[in-house]
Formats: sequence, structure tokens, C-alpha cells
Amino acid sequence: MNLQQLSASIAPKQQTTVSTPNNSKNKTKNSIAGGFAGYFTAAAISSALKEPLLDYSGEIAGNIRKNLSEENLESVVNIADKFICDKNLKEKGLRVFKVSNDMPVEEQQKLKSAIYEGRNFLGKFLYKKAVKHDSVLLSTMADMISFGTKGFSTSALYLPKSRTLLLNKKAAGAETFKELAVAAKKFPKLQAVKVPFYNGLKYLALPIILIGVCSRNKDIPDGQQLNKKEKFDKFTNFVRNNAGKLSMAALTPALLMNINNSTKAVNIARKYASKEITQAVYTQEGVNAARTLLATLITGFSAFAGVEVKDWFQKRKDKKALALQESSAIK
Repeated sequence: MNLQQLSASIAPKQQTTVSTPNNSKNKTKNSIAGGFAGYFTAAAISSALKEPLLDYSGEIAGNIRKNLSEENLESVVNIADKFICDKNLKEKGLRVFKVSNDMPVEEQQKLKSAIYEGRNFLGKFLYKKAVKHDSVLLSTMADMISFGTKGFSTSALYLPKSRTLLLNKKAAGAETFKELAVAAKKFPKLQAVKVPFYNGLKYLALPIILIGVCSRNKDIPDGQQLNKKEKFDKFTNFVRNNAGKLSMAALTPALLMNINNSTKAVNIARKYASKEITQAVYTQEGVNAARTLLATLITGFSAFAGVEVKDWFQKRKDKKALALQESSAIK
């Protein structure tokens, strides 16, 4: 074999070797593109399914309030007073404020102090900034971070951290009974820790989904000690392969807490309230429990679908890149 023939025979091999870095770059680009596709898929599914769910539950809550007479709404505060008295909750440290526009100034100051104490660290920080800059946006963020969406309820709000129950003096509705159920639990200090912890767990669903759609299965060697990178790869493999289950698991403690509180709220209404109010509470809490359960299932399905779309997208792009590379090598 002469030199020219030898050169021709090894040329394809040299071409394949040189193209390996490009292939690696293509896979990285495809992985990033697949991650975006997977994330937007998960977000789109979650939004498309949760939005009508929230609208529907909100509509039901509004109808319940409309159907309850003014007399019933006002009587809820008296029912709350009787329940608090029967359970000796004030003697156990519960502070109760009946909120109205005509509250005495001294009572308003006490109320502001109790609400401030009931905020978490970030909520206090944002509230101070809101007062300083007279910002409605920062004030709303402070409420949302500290109390969640129930902070905007028109009926009642229990603050575990400051052991305070706020009642709407003029129009306390069906939501009040769940707040009473939480306020009456035996270990208030535990509630002050458990409620924000369980609610905080819900926020793990987003990073779980992001890890799932931004990573790909790595080859982990078996039967030997792993280095730091391999341990991290093993972790991301586990998260991405179980993204649906893990995201649902993050929401499950709050779901179970919500269902437990809803059950207790209905029991309180049955014992202390009229049939009309009890039916309203039963409907309200049934809808709340169903909404939370469906939201948990939707989150899990969204995470699973996002990872599947990411993998499908990346495999499709990798296959195209490989075919293009092989056709270039042949030429």
C-alpha cells in the first residue's frame, strides 16, 4: 500500500475523531433547548388546568357567601365566641380581634402589632419597606409571603406565630370555621412551626421540576466509590426520573393538613351552627379539599410531562445531528 492509499484509508477515521467535540456541543445545545421545551410544557399544562380550577372554586365560594343571609354572616362571630369560650382558648393564650372599620384607635394599634408579630422574617422586612415607601405592592407581597392567599380572606384569619385570630365583625363567612379549627389545636407552638414548614415544602415543587427538565440521565459506574460529580449526577438522575412523584410529595403534607382542618371545620359547624351555615361550610371545605388534591395531581403530571417532552425533544435533535454528522463524514 503506497502513501496515498494509506492516507485515503485513514481519512474517515480522522474526520470522525475531529467531529466529537462538535457532537458534544450539539448535545449540550440540544439539552438546553429540550430543557426550555420541557419547562414551558410543564408550565403550560399547570396553568391550563389550574386556572379554571381556581376560577371555579372562587366562584363557588362567592356563591356561598351570596346565599348566606346577612343575619347568618353576622351570627358566625357569635358562634366563634361560643366555641372559643367552650374550649377556653383565651385562657390558653389566644388573642381575638373583631375587625371592623369603626374599631377604637387603641384596638387598631393592638391589631397592627399582633399582625406584625404574626409575619415571618421576610414578611416583616417587606412590610417595613412598604410603610417606608408607602407601597401597596410591597404591602401585598408582605401579606402573600406571610399569610398566603388566605391573608386576603374577608372572613377570618388565624396567625399561628402570634396566636391571634382575626374575625370580620360584619361578615364572617364559612371560611371562619377552618380558622377556628386550627386555632383550637392542642399544641399552638407546634402549629406555628408546622404550618409555615408544610407550606414552604410546596415551593420545592418548582426546583424539582427545573432539575427534571434541565438535566439528562448520566452514566454512573456501578460497584465503586463515587466522586463528587458522580454523586451529584446520581442525585439529578433520581430527581429527574421521579420528578412527578417528588413534586407531588412536596405538596402532600399541606394537602393532608388542609383536609384534616376541613374535616374539623365541618365538625365544628355541625355542633355549633345552623343547618344552612353547616351546609355552606360543608360545600366550601369540600371544594377546598378537592381543589388542593387536584392541584397536587396536576403538579405531578406537569412535572412528569415536562421531563418526557425534554427527553423526546433532545433525542430527536441528537438523532438529527448524528445523521447530519454521518452524512458529512461520508462526503
